[in-house]
Amino acid sequence: ERGLKVTKLDTFVAIANALDVSADTLLIDVVAHSVTGVTNELTEKIEKLPIKEQKNFIGMLYYQIDIGMW
Repeated sequence: ERGLKVTKLDTFVAIANALDVSADTLLIDVVAHSVTGVTNELTEKIEKLPIKEQKNFIGMLYYQIDIGMW
């Protein structure tokens, strides 16, 4: 957390499993390629939503991008 110690792999895996997220999600700010993994993970989650909720989510995302939130 403070960068003073390197986390052991088994600890890292335990954290990812406890949070029910991928390693890419945890490393998104550290590893350049992790953004692609997180994007794929989000796509899979969105595809599982009902069509109406998918459209609402995508509309909200476009709105956030258009108003310059990112």
